Amino acid sequence: MKYGRYGDKETGRAETGLVQIYTGCGKGKTTAAAGRGLPCAAVQFMKTGDSGEIMTMKEKCGIPVFSYGTDRFCIPGAPDPENIEAAEKAMRKAEELIRQMSSGVLILDEICCAESFGLVETGRILSLIGSKPESLEIVMTGRHAASALIEMADLVTEMKEIKHPMSKGIEARKGIEY
Repeated sequence: MKYGRYGDKETGRAETGLVQIYTGCGKGKTTAAAGRGLPCAAVQFMKTGDSGEIMTMKEKCGIPVFSYGTDRFCIPGAPDPENIEAAEKAMRKAEELIRQMSSGVLILDEICCAESFGLVETGRILSLIGSKPESLEIVMTGRHAASALIEMADLVTEMKEIKHPMSKGIEARKGIEY
């Protein structure tokens, strides 16, 4: 039995890949992005690839993760050339994976944040999404998702921070926050 254009009941496979955004200041955007049992790959913007979430994706889930970030602080609206170059490499990798993957899930981790910092143009992201194969699911994460991205997406979830230990001066903890 089919579920219309959204999937097959027996196989659970999607016939049409949707576009999802997990945004906001709350925790859990990247973790929510991983596709259960589907072919999956992740391109990280603005991260070096040594966080706990990525180690879990790679080691426990077998998801290939391609990280493109620097150790340099990025100033919103005034990024340095090193951060711009890292974001460009991430975009090229995302474009390559969209050409290679016919189905499954492609996670574009922190792409919304990269766009809001001025590292990637909104139009280029929209063009990238427009080039995806019909059955490929795209999941974009990061704070401050642009209104044009939100409008284009099929699903948008905002993670909202209600309370966080960092407001009490508790530093980020390995294995919990990263």
